[in-house]
Amino acid sequence: MGVTYDQPTISRICDRLRKLVQDAFQRHLYSSAVFYADKCFALSNYSPEDLYTLAECYFMNREYRRVLRLLKEHESVGANDDRLKLLVAQCLLECKEYEECLKFIENL
Repeated sequence: MGVTYDQPTISRICDRLRKLVQDAFQRHLYSSAVFYADKCFALSNYSPEDLYTLAECYFMNREYRRVLRLLKEHESVGANDDRLKLLVAQCLLECKEYEECLKFIENL
């Protein structure tokens, strides 16, 4: 039997996880930041801000394909976020997918 938490408790947990993500990020501990950001994203019911944070952590950890897959899977969450569009273009460049990057930019 699992434990059920109310929304204020989940909110406090997410706030704590966000602080841990920022702390790990500032210390360049990107794998740890990814771990905490992933938990926060799931608990926050896939909020756009937490999606960006997780994608940014993957990017800083040089997991460019994971960023692309994450953003494709949750396209509806961050569809209007220009930061995510920039991150997609940067990932495509890092993956040396130049033609795909150009197509992506042309369709903006």
